[in-house]
Amino acid sequence: MKLGMERAAFFGRLRTLSLSKCRVNFSHKFHLLDIFLSHLKVNLLPMSEWLLTDLHVHTTFSDGTIPAEEVARIYGEAGFDVIAITDHLFDTQSPRSLELYEEGKSIRDLGAYFHKIEEVSRWAKESYGLLVIPGLEICNLLEDYHILGIDLKEPVNPNQNAEGVIEEIHHQGGLAIASHPHLKLSYFMQGDNVSIQRHPLHLWKHRKRYAEKIDAWEIGNGEDLFAIISLERLPFVANSDFHERRHLTSWKSLVLAEREKESIKEAILKRKLSLFFFNENGSAEKLSQVEIASEEKGSPEQTEGKGEKILIVDDEPDLVGMLAYNLRKKEYKVLTAYNGFGAWGKIESEKPDLLILDLMMPDLDGWELCRMIRRNDREEIRGMGILMLTARAMPEDRVYGLEIGADDYLTKPFSLNELTLRVEKLAEKKKVIRRLKEETESLHSSIHEKESSLKKVVHDLKNPLLSIGVSAKRMLRRNQNEEELQILENIYDSSVRLTRWIDDTLVSSHSRQKIKEGMREVEIKPMVQQVINLLKEAGRDKNIEIHFEVPPPTPLVYCQEQLLLRAMQNLLSNALKFTPRGGKIDVAVTPYSGLKDGGIVEISIKDTGIGIGEDEIERIFEPFYRGKNASMEDGIGLGLSFVKEVVDLHGGKILVQSEPQKGTTFSILLPIGKKFKL
Repeated sequence: MKLGMERAAFFGRLRTLSLSKCRVNFSHKFHLLDIFLSHLKVNLLPMSEWLLTDLHVHTTFSDGTIPAEEVARIYGEAGFDVIAITDHLFDTQSPRSLELYEEGKSIRDLGAYFHKIEEVSRWAKESYGLLVIPGLEICNLLEDYHILGIDLKEPVNPNQNAEGVIEEIHHQGGLAIASHPHLKLSYFMQGDNVSIQRHPLHLWKHRKRYAEKIDAWEIGNGEDLFAIISLERLPFVANSDFHERRHLTSWKSLVLAEREKESIKEAILKRKLSLFFFNENGSAEKLSQVEIASEEKGSPEQTEGKGEKILIVDDEPDLVGMLAYNLRKKEYKVLTAYNGFGAWGKIESEKPDLLILDLMMPDLDGWELCRMIRRNDREEIRGMGILMLTARAMPEDRVYGLEIGADDYLTKPFSLNELTLRVEKLAEKKKVIRRLKEETESLHSSIHEKESSLKKVVHDLKNPLLSIGVSAKRMLRRNQNEEELQILENIYDSSVRLTRWIDDTLVSSHSRQKIKEGMREVEIKPMVQQVINLLKEAGRDKNIEIHFEVPPPTPLVYCQEQLLLRAMQNLLSNALKFTPRGGKIDVAVTPYSGLKDGGIVEISIKDTGIGIGEDEIERIFEPFYRGKNASMEDGIGLGLSFVKEVVDLHGGKILVQSEPQKGTTFSILLPIGKKFKL
């Protein structure tokens, strides 16, 4: 343990020297290391030494800017021990790959390439003691991978899947290294969206599959570090991805091995290496870095944007910074938090529309935070969208997350495009739900206003109706004419019935308990006849014949008599209203007994009126809806909706058959003599 700590401290001092104005003289580094290791009394193989190594170097054979000989000279003069020249070899399966060949970004003559590396290797060894290893960066755009093959004797076929490439590399005795396996932070700093979109992520997405096949993963590439490689406990190396002179300043590897290929490969496989940041200029120039706002700093949130407000919660600051950068580019307002308690504070104060939530956090984890949100009393918090992020890919975790209230679930590592698309879909979904809620509330408010207005009108009708009823009763006492007596009785009965209906409307609005209390078995024929008698005069005025037919015996119906009378009166009144002068209306009562459920009775009213269009039949029972043909008559569109409500309350059904300009038949189907649950 002490040995490891002292070794780490030593390399920390080396890195500090490389970034200071006191430039490290790399020609003396072995002497320093010998003294250091001697001081620690480490027993090493006689020829093992710390070798400054870069295994990812490009030349003019692909998209590098410097010829192979000059590259070897630069590295030799800089004091390096080992480099691998690894020019691009692209597949030939996609149009983009063929374009890269045309642009000279892929090796065309592999024979000449390997021959040149062999020449340069001999010269570099004689001139600088620099070991130059032949290699390739095999790239397949369709399969979405870049793999470094180190110590190759011959070409590798790039037109195959990653497993095939790795197998060919190992068959030649080479190392297979995952090239820049994760997204580079520098892409986001530079706003390089093209590189973000094109960056190969196949190996990283399926790292569990390749964990036993890939020999090492680039933890450092240029100035970018992929800390997650270490967190995943994968074997690693650090390289420059050299294309031009300035790339010499970058992360490199110090490999503890003999200065020959097999020993170096074995050391990498056994993880005998350390990271080292090489600064060619030896200056105090700072590494490029992104300022990640933290709660300790108290940095102000950047919430600019026109879109929804999104809170990103994750204990990985680099990931939070990457997501925040991309979502702000989409014009979302972005908030950030790095633990569950900090997130809850932001939720209560800022009330975001959407939450991107990591599950595995210290203290208050994502599971519990999700539960707290969904149980909150405030609708603006309880209803926010939640997209869960987690490295746990088990199906039961996904199901559990959705059960406790997550709207969506994404497994790490994820595609940035997929996350952005899911955020957009979830934001749109929440926007639609919010709009529907607003419309529903507006509709409820409108209905409440109409009900209030209707009750006022109904209330104002009560006194005139009472006056009509009293007057009709007085006239009945004085008049002996039989025809006039019938008319006065109709007036009196109608006024009494209307007064009762008004009282029912004002008191209960058809409360189910009140309806239940008023239920009884009633003979249907007298009820229908009563309705016909009430409207007979209206039929005579239009010369419309109302024909009533009912076969004996008439059945008993368990019903609330007053409501059913009003429903039948509405239907017959509509039939009279929309039937032209001289027309005909047939009213019939037809029982159907012997059925399993005890039987039904059908009350049908058939007219020869203007009819209803087929496209309107489904809507005629909606409150306030009036058909196209109904515009010629007065009304507000509540009659049929009331009829359906009454029929439904009685456990029945209402059917409609209609043909424009020929007539309409309404049929009420009710249970016969049977009590039912309201």
